[in-house]
Amino acid sequence: MPRGTPEEREAIARRQERVWHLRVVRKLTEHEVSQLMSISRRTITRDLAAMRARGQSAVALSAASEKAVVDAGLQAVSELDAIVRQAWTDCMAAPDGSLARVGYLNLVLKSIGERLRILQSLGLMKKVPEEVLLGDLDLRQLSDSEAESALTFLRACARGAGGPAGGPARGAAESQAVDRSEPVDSHEG
Repeated sequence: MPRGTPEEREAIARRQERVWHLRVVRKLTEHEVSQLMSISRRTITRDLAAMRARGQSAVALSAASEKAVVDAGLQAVSELDAIVRQAWTDCMAAPDGSLARVGYLNLVLKSIGERLRILQSLGLMKKVPEEVLLGDLDLRQLSDSEAESALTFLRACARGAGGPAGGPARGAAESQAVDRSEPVDSHEG
């Protein structure tokens, strides 16, 4: 149990911090600190040891807190995995084209998205860039219509609209429809 009044303990803690600062940060010798603060070298040694112990205790507490956060995040991910499994099972049991099936699919997508956000926030999964990168694709190597189609596709992805399963190689009618946000009839001749 700590000795002294709260005021005395506070004064000792301030002295220990000052000794630490002078000795470790300012790089004064123990003799210089002793003269500057009018305290014995033995007190300086005890104060430095107390500060080291405080630092080790803070690091251990921080590590325990971090572990608790990671554990809670992984528990949430586990619960989301269970939700995804159940929603997928329910989705497969629902009739094709039903509103229930669409609802289950949306639940699956939202749960997977939330799972990714949790893992990224914990630093357990790399964050994917929010913009689509062209990689090795050089737009100067494409024809005008191919470049326009690629840019239209990328703009649609950036708006969150995505693209058709065929990817960026689409016809001019589809490009214009995406730009104007009109529905596309892929069976037009």
